[in-house]
Amino acid sequence: MRDKIKHSFNKFLTLPSYTNQKSNDPPNNVIFRYRPIRTTLLGQPDDEDLEKITYLSHSEPKIRKANPHLIPDLRRNLYTSWFKSNPNTFLLLERIPPDNKGVSIIGNTIILPLSKKIFWKLYNKEIAVIDLREEDICPLNQAFEVLLFDTWVLHSDHQDYPSRKKHFSYGYGLVLKHISMFWYPSKNQSLTMYAEPDSEALCELLKCLSFKEIASTKIGELLFEIQYPPNTPVNIDNATQRKYLDEVVKNIEECKSW
Repeated sequence: MRDKIKHSFNKFLTLPSYTNQKSNDPPNNVIFRYRPIRTTLLGQPDDEDLEKITYLSHSEPKIRKANPHLIPDLRRNLYTSWFKSNPNTFLLLERIPPDNKGVSIIGNTIILPLSKKIFWKLYNKEIAVIDLREEDICPLNQAFEVLLFDTWVLHSDHQDYPSRKKHFSYGYGLVLKHISMFWYPSKNQSLTMYAEPDSEALCELLKCLSFKEIASTKIGELLFEIQYPPNTPVNIDNATQRKYLDEVVKNIEECKSW
């Protein structure tokens, strides 16, 4: 396992302290919180939040390259339609106070709850993820059959590299917290999740997390799948990976209280 991938993988095994946060940057008294996009009185996504997550996605070269025609206005419209169907589709990582450039929203994840019928359209390349509309997303409090992990993006200034501002592992916790908003492993609820990673590094990380490559999408990105509980028995070849997966699932359950 390459060092960088191993470093990222290990962050999913050890949760940051969230409920009893102390300043992670004592001179600046920085804390982090996860929150949904704010909702207006008319049920629309808050303009400021929407603008910030649109910027996060569009400023990431790999995300922009995947759908080069999706200019910011079109991306904003797409995110609005997903939000109107299910506000839990988005989860933000907020830095308090903002950094010296005024940046407060430093991360965002997008997870889409779908029916199998809609997912198979993606699998069979009838549609791409960006073709999904409001009616294709399972609404809030309605049962879904699969989750599609669409986006995990951190602000370019906040990626835990030595030369950049740190998110102190809260960027990894963002993924687990978001999954916990849909899934209840303590209730023995099974889960099928798919992911369409946009980089080789993320593909390798997904494999470490027990995702399996199953196909490619309409835009040519690889499609990965994970099922929990796994449908294969534990054996000498997968025992260690299964142990790590169970630890990640335990952390997802713990995130529910955040």
